[in-house]
Amino acid sequence: LDLARMKLHNAQALLVGASLYAARLPMADSRAEVVVLEAEKLRAQVREIITQAKQKQESQNEQEKSKG
Repeated sequence: LDLARMKLHNAQALLVGASLYAARLPMADSRAEVVVLEAEKLRAQVREIITQAKQKQESQNEQEKSKG
């Protein structure tokens, strides 16, 4: 879960950097848009990993409670 959070932080930093980069370029330059879209995809993937990790942890906690 800590690794997923670190990846999310990195993805957010990348997204901010890409957004700043895109703001400085002419609208005709689509490379910046591609970078922003890729960063947003990465952020969504990391959020999904975090969600799955939380669900797994909750499931394990429930199993331990039922055993205890």
